[in-house]
Amino acid sequence: MSEGSLPKANRRQFVKGLAAGLGLGVAAGLGIDQIFTSSTSPDKQKEEVSKSNRLGYGTPVPLSPEPEVEQVLNQTATAVIGKGETSSFVETPEFSKKLFEKVRQSTFIVEIEGHTRDATVTNIGSGWIADLHDGSKVLVTNRHHYTYVENGKVFPFEKINSIQIWRPGIDKQRVALSEFNIFKMDLPDLAVAKFNIFENVETPIEGLKYRDGVVPSKNSDILVVGYPAQFRDPTKPLWSITMGSAVKILQDFDPTRGEWYAHGPVSGGSSGSVAVIEENGEPLAIGIVFASGRGTMAQSGAANQEKNFIVGIPLSIDTLVNQ
Repeated sequence: MSEGSLPKANRRQFVKGLAAGLGLGVAAGLGIDQIFTSSTSPDKQKEEVSKSNRLGYGTPVPLSPEPEVEQVLNQTATAVIGKGETSSFVETPEFSKKLFEKVRQSTFIVEIEGHTRDATVTNIGSGWIADLHDGSKVLVTNRHHYTYVENGKVFPFEKINSIQIWRPGIDKQRVALSEFNIFKMDLPDLAVAKFNIFENVETPIEGLKYRDGVVPSKNSDILVVGYPAQFRDPTKPLWSITMGSAVKILQDFDPTRGEWYAHGPVSGGSSGSVAVIEENGEPLAIGIVFASGRGTMAQSGAANQEKNFIVGIPLSIDTLVNQ
């Protein structure tokens, strides 16, 4: 049975069981930074954010950053800043610096403001621009970026007030999307926003080519690009380090499950990160990150090692925009 056929209340248990079956432990919802602005007291807002600032796959799952992940990301950020750079990426035989920079040009911090029944909520995560086959562009991110948490349950925004995106180190101000139309389904955790106008754009925005339905095989290489929360500075609203991680897929999956796992450090804010492969020297988007976890995996000739892993899903962009 696939997760998509399960009631919402059981999806968390499905992911937990799937990860355990692979020897990986528990997969946890990655999600976004969620900022509540309402008439409620600051203490109450802080309590709500503390309980729900990480959203799971269809179910709210509180997630504190793994200490090891947080330490790695903080150390990486310190090293990058010390070098006077604005991105974290190590070139590999599979992924060149040139290819990473092309992906970076299309990958954004995404800020979505929406209305709940009695508050305004701002969600911040990662996302990217894709070129549709008809030549138009869409913003691709997770469905849960368009939701809020209330009393332990996830609800879609009643109204989307604004969508703003920007590329740290490239854009000097937020880029507002206007006349947008959002396409999403309950599952998978994917949403596509069509729009007519980029406002406040100084540096041209190039979209990524993509391919739906690609399930990467075990040991294949992918490049994940996004913006973990540890790479942002709240005192500098537009500033962040861009993270590019070349990682290997852990296990072959039944395509009906629609999920892949890879070792790598990701954290809150990384959801919506794009996963690409190289094809004819160019980046090709094949997936999107929606969750993370930590667990053990048997390795040949070595003791079991506990590691962090990324959970992603294949794309179904054409299905969304043509529904």
